[in-house]
Amino acid sequence: MTPKTSLDKSKIKFLLLEGIHPSALQVLNNAGYTNIETVSGRCRPRSCCARLPMCTLSASARAPS
Repeated sequence: MTPKTSLDKSKIKFLLLEGIHPSALQVLNNAGYTNIETVSGRCRPRSCCARLPMCTLSASARAPS
């Protein structure tokens, strides 16, 4: 039996920033998440800020400095 999430998966948005391994997208898709945006290069601060308020979750492969 699959555990339920507190929010419908279609309403959860992922923003994956620079350096994401290709399998990360596949894992999220296999888990039933469909609202996934990826940024493959450096995300300029203004561009990232424009995306973040709409996101439920954001992730980065790079450790904070």
